[in-house]
Amino acid sequence: MISTRDKIILVSEDLIQKIGVSAMSYQNISDEIGIKKASIHHHFTKKDILIKELVNKCTDVYVEKYKNIIKSDINSVQKLEKIADLFSKTLKEGKVCIFGILSADINIIDNETKIALEDSLAKTINLFSEIFTEGKNDKSLNFNESSDVCAYTFFSTLQGLQIVSRVSMNTEAFDNSIKALIYSWKA
Repeated sequence: MISTRDKIILVSEDLIQKIGVSAMSYQNISDEIGIKKASIHHHFTKKDILIKELVNKCTDVYVEKYKNIIKSDINSVQKLEKIADLFSKTLKEGKVCIFGILSADINIIDNETKIALEDSLAKTINLFSEIFTEGKNDKSLNFNESSDVCAYTFFSTLQGLQIVSRVSMNTEAFDNSIKALIYSWKA
């Protein structure tokens, strides 16, 4: 049985991914779950606290997904494709990654959430960098930059493509563009 607190986090994630952090309100969450706003305030006294918790939850979930892809018995190109598929799936659901949404709204989120985003970015870049290092070592990837630069480029491109592709819901353009980037690194 999912707790009320977890329901609030799940619903807020869905709402933020669809309508953005500024547009999402406790009333939206209340309407979606069917609870009073006071119940939401009981669990999260301020919207900033809810958003920070959501960032931490998403970071944990996606770090685990990335680690599972990294540990899988496929080559580096396929690992990059698997990660891109996660972003493509989110886009096909009419959503954008929480990191991208919150990064676009960086000036309206509190300092603790900014720190949580920085932590999320560092963890993601470190994990993606492992794929590029592995690919360089096994010669499945070819690039002149550092693994960290490639990882940052990959993550930034995934984020940007999601946001741009969402305008027209052109998931094919997203898939083709990210494939072109991955294949530019393929040895």
